[in-house]
Amino acid sequence: MNLHVSLLLLVTITAQCAVYGAAERRYTYNIPSGQPLEKTPGYLGSLIPMKQVPEITITQAPVTWKLSDPGGLQLEFTAPSYLTGTSKLPYAFGPTLRLRAGGIMKIKLVNEMIMEGNITEEAPHAFMGPLDTNLHTHGLWDANGVYDQNQTSYAGQDNIFINVPARKKPSDAPASLDFSSNILREHLPGIHWYHPHKHGSTTIQTSTSHGSIIIEDDPFWLPARRGLCGPMQALIATAPEVLLDISLLFFKLASNPAKVWDSPTYQLVSNYSSPQNPLCCDSKNGWVFGGSMTKGNGTDILLVSGAYKPVITMADGVWYRWRMLYSGAKGWSTFRFLDTAMANSKQCEWLLIAKDGVYLMNIPRKVEAVLMSSGNRLEAMVRCSLPSRSSSNEFILSATATNDPFNPGNNQTFATDFFRVAQDEVARIKVVRRPGSKGQHINKAAKYAAEQATKDTQAAPAAAGADAEVDVAAVDPAHFYSKPPKWDSRFYRNPVPDSCTPLRPSYAVDMRDAALTAAGYPPSRVTNTDVNFAGYNNADGLGTTCTVNGQLFSFPDPSPLVLPMGEIVQWTTNNGRSHPFHVHTQPFQLTGFNLSNQLIGTELTNFFQVGDFTDTMLIPQISIGAGSVQMRFQPGPFSGYAVMHCHYLNHEDLGCMKVIQWKCPGYDAVQPASGICTNFKYPVPGAVPSY
Repeated sequence: MNLHVSLLLLVTITAQCAVYGAAERRYTYNIPSGQPLEKTPGYLGSLIPMKQVPEITITQAPVTWKLSDPGGLQLEFTAPSYLTGTSKLPYAFGPTLRLRAGGIMKIKLVNEMIMEGNITEEAPHAFMGPLDTNLHTHGLWDANGVYDQNQTSYAGQDNIFINVPARKKPSDAPASLDFSSNILREHLPGIHWYHPHKHGSTTIQTSTSHGSIIIEDDPFWLPARRGLCGPMQALIATAPEVLLDISLLFFKLASNPAKVWDSPTYQLVSNYSSPQNPLCCDSKNGWVFGGSMTKGNGTDILLVSGAYKPVITMADGVWYRWRMLYSGAKGWSTFRFLDTAMANSKQCEWLLIAKDGVYLMNIPRKVEAVLMSSGNRLEAMVRCSLPSRSSSNEFILSATATNDPFNPGNNQTFATDFFRVAQDEVARIKVVRRPGSKGQHINKAAKYAAEQATKDTQAAPAAAGADAEVDVAAVDPAHFYSKPPKWDSRFYRNPVPDSCTPLRPSYAVDMRDAALTAAGYPPSRVTNTDVNFAGYNNADGLGTTCTVNGQLFSFPDPSPLVLPMGEIVQWTTNNGRSHPFHVHTQPFQLTGFNLSNQLIGTELTNFFQVGDFTDTMLIPQISIGAGSVQMRFQPGPFSGYAVMHCHYLNHEDLGCMKVIQWKCPGYDAVQPASGICTNFKYPVPGAVPSY
């Protein structure tokens, strides 16, 4: 096995030496409403940096979020949120890490929250320790840092069993976490994210405490000799970049009182936490909770990169690269383009290229709509075109449940699913016409972006387009090509679907039967394990628990799920619709759907295909039933202990999580202390960069 970068990880928990006063500093984030995306706080520079950012500092502190419109205050609440850098700016997200595979990533997390009193963790299936925290790098193919379930020292990397506790009083110095890891050279480019993962407090913290991670493009994975990968690489490399962090503020009470814990509100989770979340939900501690969106049945609110219904400006006929992150602690939504009369629009197009940081088997894939659940990311090329001078130049990015392409038969179970987050307008798209012929604009825009791709990555952000008068909500990406990719005008105008077959690393090779047979690995050798979630409600809807294979979460776990290296392993689940299936350490390939369990009137569409990779799987069209979804893993090389869990984080906090042992051959309970297994061979070898 050829690993070009050895893993180095040093994580320590320390107490800062600064002296803290008796008064607790308060921060406010005023949510922009209807503003241009590029003018929202932190978008340029923090959310979408124009240079490599391998090292960041984040401070978790209480931030009061406020949303006002001409009608007055709509929302005010306080939640644990990340402050950016040493200046401690309160944005709606942490700063984006941006680095190449083979680079070193560092995060310093400081917990300035205050939680008086003692916290007991006797029941590991409840909301608890609401202001204690830690860190998870969601989606990265990386080591877990836990070689032994009985280890007491913190050995590093993505160890979610550690705790960074809140302060007991304002004068206490905060605990902190220093995180440093090497990203292996074989890591695919793509978008991932980081968020808290302290069991019992993930629901309260994640929607307001998270940030993005971008592993930069590498032309190695799209070699020109493979179909039309050359023109596809150029299309991606020359596209202005837009990062849409879709976060969820959840105050809407479930319509069924007996099911409130399946999809609880922020106020319910806060009130039933042990101890109660002191930031919510009255003013007894001086934290105001109010506004029309929190009253009565409340409202679920989707923000885009910290803004409410922002305006995204795009140039007519120009392809943009959208990186989308669904960072809400729970929920799922469908997204598509509508005209201003709320009818489906074909003037805006999606070309899907990756899900959860892994290229599709063939790209690009033309889709009508996309579906994302908590934890998902996707990357797509997006273009809006105006057929005539009289055409409307505004469109809507919508999450409405009406006339849903995934539900042409209007199945009400699907349409009204209480995990679904519907919002008629998520963002407004404004298409800017340019003088001259459309062909001239496209040529100029692509030429400009290609030139920008090779400039010093320390340069200031520039407008994404050839004409200075166009104010575009994207910035040019910080790619690292030695020369601009060769641009193909015919492909740019009409990209050929499925025309490029990316190379695959070992953790994301094709594991369908035909591919295994071709590699000399008999499909009959694949081991299969059933992995099923189940939730239980008491009659009053309280006291809910959630299990994996009938077991509540425990750590140490006497019977972890085992993924042995040197083998292909298949997991089968009976529930792909009400529990987003998330696995730490590496993604998995979807290899089968039981369509006899599909809800009548719904469609998977070509968005969901056998062969796709993901690390967080939700398919709400497939009902609960035996063998609903099959997924396969080729484990390696990261050994040790991690977890799989439901990514409705309220379910995870209530017990829907299970320990995984990534097993190195020849080792039993204690795995290699380095976190990397070297004494195995991949059944299906992947491509390895030679530099």
